[in-house]
Amino acid sequence: MTTKEFIENLNFSYFKTYSLLRLEESRSYNEELNVKLKNIIDEIERSKVLSLMIRGTKELLVKTGLPHPTAKETGVFIKNSTEYEVLQQILSTDFRQQYDWMCAPVFREMIVFYDSNHNIISLLNVCLSCDRIENDSQDNIKTDCTIFDKLRTFFFSIGHPLQDK
Repeated sequence: MTTKEFIENLNFSYFKTYSLLRLEESRSYNEELNVKLKNIIDEIERSKVLSLMIRGTKELLVKTGLPHPTAKETGVFIKNSTEYEVLQQILSTDFRQQYDWMCAPVFREMIVFYDSNHNIISLLNVCLSCDRIENDSQDNIKTDCTIFDKLRTFFFSIGHPLQDK
């Protein structure tokens, strides 16, 4: 699925944005998880804990109200808002080329889409360091490489502290 297909097929009422895994907020959290990792022998369990370190999850959001312990909500926007129009235009870019960097993604930006009853419809985890977007199933969304500069501008304009890499 491409970002264009994702946004065109999404029926929602509003979305929230989150900034997470910023350096200061995540330092102690990551230290705690690393201690736990040392004690986990089972590789599947280790993988689950590692996954918590690099992405926010729908499961955590439903259970705790935050997609990740380091997350900060940066905005709530209705479907026809100016912010939505900008986001829709960015995500509607035709897919031509996607780069696959050799770094592991750290998803510091998240967009969560809700219906009118406040149920989560879907979410996007965004890594602006390695130009990668995943959905709530952790599936890679094909994303044209030209949109990430626009996404940086969008997230910065709504209050995301993008200086952390």
